[in-house]
Formats: sequence, C-alpha cells, structure tokens
Amino acid sequence: MSILTRLLVCLGAIAALVLPTTAPAAAGQPADASGAEHPVVFIGASGLSLSDISPESTPHLWKFAERADMANVTVRSVVSVTCPAAGWLAVGSGARMHAVNISPHVTGEQAAAEADGTLSSEDEERAAEERRSACPDLRAPEGTGEDVTVENFDRVVAANAQNSYSSGIGQLANTARESRVCVEAIGPGAAWAAADETGRIDTWEPAGTKPGSSARAQQADTAGTGLCPLTLIDAGTIGSERWTADAPAGEHDEQLTAIDEHIGEYLAGLDLKTTTVHIAGVGDLGNPSRLRALLRSTPEVATGDASPGILESSSTRKPVLQLTDLTGLLLAAAPGIDSELAPNPAQLTRIDAGEPAAERIDSLTGDATAAATVHRSAQTFSIVVTTAFYVLTVTVGLLLFRPLQRWWARRAGIAQPVLAGRIRTGLGWAGLILGTVPMGSFIAALLPWEQMPDPVLGLGLAIAAGSALLLATGFAGPWRRTFAGRVAAICTVTAVLLGVDVALFGSQLQYNSLMGYNAIVAGRFYGLGNQGAALFIVALFLALAFGARALAARTDRRGPLILFLAGLGAIAVGTLGNPVWGAKFGGTVATLSGLMVLIALSLRARLSLLRLAGIGAVSLGAILGVAALDYLRAPAARSHFGNFFAQLLSGEAFEVISRKLSANLNIIVVNPGMAIIVPLAAVVILIFLAYLRRFAATAALTRRFDGVLPAALEDRCVHAGFLAVCTGLLVGLVITDSGVAVPGTGAMMFVPFLLALSADVPAGRTPSTAATMPEADSGRQESAGASVAGEGR
Repeated sequence: MSILTRLLVCLGAIAALVLPTTAPAAAGQPADASGAEHPVVFIGASGLSLSDISPESTPHLWKFAERADMANVTVRSVVSVTCPAAGWLAVGSGARMHAVNISPHVTGEQAAAEADGTLSSEDEERAAEERRSACPDLRAPEGTGEDVTVENFDRVVAANAQNSYSSGIGQLANTARESRVCVEAIGPGAAWAAADETGRIDTWEPAGTKPGSSARAQQADTAGTGLCPLTLIDAGTIGSERWTADAPAGEHDEQLTAIDEHIGEYLAGLDLKTTTVHIAGVGDLGNPSRLRALLRSTPEVATGDASPGILESSSTRKPVLQLTDLTGLLLAAAPGIDSELAPNPAQLTRIDAGEPAAERIDSLTGDATAAATVHRSAQTFSIVVTTAFYVLTVTVGLLLFRPLQRWWARRAGIAQPVLAGRIRTGLGWAGLILGTVPMGSFIAALLPWEQMPDPVLGLGLAIAAGSALLLATGFAGPWRRTFAGRVAAICTVTAVLLGVDVALFGSQLQYNSLMGYNAIVAGRFYGLGNQGAALFIVALFLALAFGARALAARTDRRGPLILFLAGLGAIAVGTLGNPVWGAKFGGTVATLSGLMVLIALSLRARLSLLRLAGIGAVSLGAILGVAALDYLRAPAARSHFGNFFAQLLSGEAFEVISRKLSANLNIIVVNPGMAIIVPLAAVVILIFLAYLRRFAATAALTRRFDGVLPAALEDRCVHAGFLAVCTGLLVGLVITDSGVAVPGTGAMMFVPFLLALSADVPAGRTPSTAATMPEADSGRQESAGASVAGEGR
C-alpha cells in the first residue's frame, strides 16, 4: 500500500469520526412557550441587570422573579456597546443593528449649506460620522393609535444597509402583519422594535398606557385577556445620558426605583396565569457593556404546574441568551403567528428548577461577574503575555549570541561550551514555566475566583494556580528526568483537557476565560475558540510526536506507528470538528492538515508543495462534507457548521466571510502586539535557535548564534511533530477568522517548549556538530522516557 493510499485511508477514518451527531440530550426540561394560546407581553428596560434585583431596591421585580424563569442576556450589537435604540432594533429584527440619531446632527448653517450643495466635504464627513456613532434618543412617533410612523426612520435603514449581520429591519412587524396578528407597542423603544422598514407601526401608545388600551387589542381579545397576541412595552432606561463609563450611584438608584415602579404598574394590569411575560434589559447603561437580565413568567409556572428555573438557550448552550434570540422566541410564543414566516427560534431548556430565586440570581450574577472581569482584564492579560514573549525573544537573542557568550566565558573563567550548556538549561526552565501560562488561563476556570471580594485579583491567582498545576504534571512521573519528558507530559495533559472539556463538559474551560470566549463579546459560546485551538494544535502534535518516538523505539514495523498516529489523531480531529463538540471549522482544517503532515513525515514520505496543497484541499473538502451533513438536520438542531453551509447555499456566506476577513485584518490593527509575535517567533526558531542550520544554503545566517534546535529535533518523529505544528498554525493563520492570533497564541506555547527541548542537548554538543547530525533512521530510537541528551536535568 502506497503512502498516498495510507493517507487517504486515514483521512476517511478521520472524516467518519467528524460526522455530525445529534444534539446531546438536554440535562434540564424543555422550557419553550411556543404552541400556547396565551398572549405574550415583552417589557424592555435598557440597562437592567440581575444584580439590580433585590427585595429592598426592586420589590416589584423581585416578586415577579420569585415565580419566573431567568437567564443572563448578552446585548451585543454591531459595535461593542449597545445603546437602547440599537437594542430595541435588535428585538424587532432578530439581528445585530446600528442605531443612528434620526434628528439632524448639523447646525442650521450647515443644513442650509447641505441643502444647496455647498457643505464642505470635511463637514459632511463629520456629520455622517456623528449620525453613525451617536447613541440616539428613542424618538417617539408623531401621534398615537393605529398606523403611526417614526419620522426619518429611513436613516436607520440606510445605516444598516451594509450591515454584514444580514439585518432584517421590520422582521417582527412584517411577520405579524403577514400572519394577520396585531402587535401593540407602548413607549418609544417598543415603537422602534414594532416598526417595519418604512417606520410604520400598526398600533402605538405612549409610555404609561395600560396594555390592551388600543382598539385593535380589544378587538383581538386574545384568550379573553383583552390583549393583542404580542405586546411590546418600553419601561425606560437605566443609565447615563452622557453615555460615560457608569452613571453616578445615586442617579442609577433613582432610575432603578423608577423602572421598578413602572414595571409594577404594567404588571398590575396583567394576569400572569393567562399571559406569558418577558422582562429584559435590552441595552447597556453605558460603556463598557455588561450582561443584562432576562425574566420570564409563563402560565404553567404562575399556576404552579411547573417550577421556575434557569434558562439555557440552544444558540449558546449556556444560561445566557442573545438579544437577537428574543425575536424568534416572542414570535414563536405569540398565538396566530405563521411559523413558516417567523425565524427559527432558539430552543430553551429549564435547569435548576425549583431553586429559590435568590440562589438562581446569585448563580447568574456570578456568571455575569466572571464575564465582566474577563472582559475588562483581557487587554491587560494580552499585554502581559505579549510583553513576556518580547522579553523572552530579546533574552534568547542576547544569551545565544556567540560573541557575547565568549566575552562572558572569559570574564567568568569557564569554557564557552560549559557556559552555553548552562544558558540552555536556564532558558529551558524559563520556557517550561512560561509555556504553561496560556493553558493555565483556561485551567483557572475550574476555580471559583469570581466569588472573591476582588475578582480581578482572584482571576490572577487562579491563572497562577492553573499554570502551577499544569507544570506539576511534568514532574509527576519518570518523564520528569528530562526536559523532553516534561514537555511531553504537559502537552499530553493540555491536549486531553481541551478535548475532554469540549466533548463532555460543554466547553467550561473556554467560557469566560481570558484566551477563550466571552459572553459579553458574544462572538462564540461553545466549542473550541481560535486561541484554544492554537494551543490544542501545539500540544496535540508534540504529544503525538513523543508518543510516536517511544513507539518507534520498540518496533521497526510501520503498522503500529500508523495505527497510533491515525487513531489518536482521528479522535482529536473528530472531537474538534464534531459540530456538537468542538464545532471548529477552520481549526479542524488546520489540525487535519497538520496531522496528515505528521503521519506522512513519520512514514518518511516526501512532501512537495503540490502534495501539501492537496492535503489542505482534501482537508477542507472533508470539513465541508461534514457541514453539508449537519445542514441536513432540522434548523434548530444545526450547529454553526450547518448554518454556514446554509449561508453558502443562500449566498449569505460571502457576507459572513467578508466579516471574518475584516475581523482578521482588524486584529492586526487593534492588537499589533499579537501580530508582532509571529515574525518574532520565526526569528527565534530560524535564527536564534538555528533551525536554518539544517540546510547548507541558510546555515550561514545562524553562525553567530549558539542555537541547537537541529540537534533537539534530530529524531524523525519529533521533527515531524515540529513541522506538523508549523503546518497547523500556518493553515490556521489563513483559514480562521482570528488569523494572526492563531499562530501568535500557538507561539506563546510552542517557542518556550522548543527552548525546553533545546536544554536537553548536552554542553559538549557544539552547534557545528549539531548541524552535521544525520536524520534518525528507521531503526529503533530512544524512548520518550529516556533523555534526548543522555543526562537528565
């Protein structure tokens, strides 16, 4: 059987494991309110969080919460902070929205100049930018009653025309109208949610109006309640009109009290035993954004037929809903709505049913605190780890600079080879410690750091503890005698932890972690994030390489080696690519490509550029096939694999790809520190650690540095693992939406561990000797438990 045939057989086995499975059974009870004949009332209060609700400060909300399901809600819009207008637009459209001020933003003089065409291009650009960026007042319609219009609403439509989130302004209004169902809107925010693309609202009343007061509501008289099937109410806003970071405490408390009173007045006119009522924070109170509250009372809970609990959404697989989920949920619950016209709603599951409201609020508030702490600490953490990498780069360059080593050896009165060995050992220890920090930030999620009085301090201590625990695994067995053994153990634990977490525990290590994903950012909620995938690629291929080396030391046969690499590789890729588990499209292609390189090189196959391109194309084709199979499932059961394939068929995928490419390029702009890591890592590996010494044409570039990476990688399997990591990270650079963050994050673990591997090369092994070392043959090789260098350190 040829090498190519073996690779194709391995690829087929891997693809079979990646095939989508059905969604895992929910641990709680289904909690959807669809299919009922009860009217639905939605009360929005921008800025409302679960931490605001207590018996003392919000008695009406507390009384409601005691018999209500609850969850956090992420209000993320097109920009990072969601003002009330953008939040209400999202409720009405089911998509992230731009909010623009529909009042003029130019002076009278400028307006006259704009009218006659003499407004300067600079003033015109400034005015346009103000319209785009301002957080506008919620302008109420002119008049009340039936068929009223929000003036200048065309500006909102124009601002969202190029919205890459496939905006659908007026989706709620149009779906209800086509279903011949009345929607009553009360208050200015509700008007924006109930408006169609022309700004027209079927029924609108000013804030404070009792639900069911309109003629259409009384005519509809849904289930004898005197209400329209769907009622939207704007209860007001908690926040600063200055849109600064946090309103003064007194102002916030006064607003909260007023909101509670308003909501109490609306609830007093509703019978909860015959009405489904949602109360949600539909926007932020200022900058920065935070998770907001969602409370829901259904007749089955109000009558005692079911116990209230915490809601989990199928769109997030967490006790947090997206604001854009509410459109589908409201339409699905409202009687009379044609389900074929409405968007597919997220499926809700009730967990922790029967627990007291105080305990449920405490649990969800803890999640919100963790999200907020990670959100505001992410940039600081990024600066710390990137700075540490810069310092490591400079230190490696200086300490391995041979003229400096000669000077130092003369001053110290020792032989340069001895000094070089000590330097490599010191760098090895530094690399081993620093290489555990990225994964330590994930392990921190296992500790309840958010419960500390100072959550930021708690997070820092948890990362230190997680890193120490991971480092300890390198010293917990016979592998502790060498740096190679320690790296192998740490990488094995890292790969297993990341894989088991996404397969069995719902990505708890990823969620609200500094290098994972954050509910406030709302880019991803489950599966393996791009930075997690980068660490997985590094850990997986180094672990497999050392395992293959140990196996090759025990047998000359290729069969066991193929079975080992393909079997464990298939499990890893299957875990990453399964839509229910890792759900990582680009990362799966990158991992599969790296795995094919590892298998091929371990079997002594020669890989040309054409073969590498073929491996990438086949990997991409296999994942697209998985996405196509996932697409065949019911829409509500699809992962984002299947949703992407649906977008591909409808043409919307190009908008998604455009947004991903934009995000990729934006990372370079907003986080240049991460982008710089990639070329720095290349310099360290190729020049300082002297990987280029392997090749006669480039060996001269490394002559002034004392790197011994060629010697550290002289084992065929370990070298194959090194190249597999490089392949996976480079493919990740091209195909994932985080782009440069993938190799940048991977380098934070990869480069330090290469320093550790280099520390095993003995002091007597000079760079020139290392350069002439032949590749290991196919005979028995040194086992993973034995030292690469001979003597343990």
